[in-house]
Amino acid sequence: MSFRIVNKPDFNGLARAAIEGGVKGVRQGLNILQRDAAETIRTKRFATGQLAQSLHSEVLPPDGDNIMGVMGAEAPYAPFVEYDTRPHIAPIGAFNGWATVKGFRSTGRSFVRGSVAHSSLAKAGWIAVKTKGTKGIHFMKHAYEEKGNEAQMKVAEKVKGEISDYAGN
Repeated sequence: MSFRIVNKPDFNGLARAAIEGGVKGVRQGLNILQRDAAETIRTKRFATGQLAQSLHSEVLPPDGDNIMGVMGAEAPYAPFVEYDTRPHIAPIGAFNGWATVKGFRSTGRSFVRGSVAHSSLAKAGWIAVKTKGTKGIHFMKHAYEEKGNEAQMKVAEKVKGEISDYAGN
């Protein structure tokens, strides 16, 4: 018994299709994770919105068979919101924006910077951090735990779709 190959398969083209699908899938998966992280920040923290706005993701150029993406936050205080901190002395000025937002959300009225109420709230926040530290909200970890499987399925879906399109199925 013998057989004959009529059409020589283009394995390089097939590999390119798989990589292209992987890049698309990783990009969409990162978007899923980024949206969840931003939502966690908005719901678990009385915040100004700067941290959620500083989230970004990027697909790195493929390296052989590896396709990787990274997600991060540009806000300088992001690591302290992600992870817990031990008690420490923070600059009092860092609490001005927090006191304005926290005061508005808890009372329904804006605290004027420099007012007694605003200064008292900023000082209370400063003392709490000095004595207890901060409890992290683990927004990146939460995103991966909640949406990691969905992101991985998106990658598999896109790879399968690109290979299928390439094969003409």
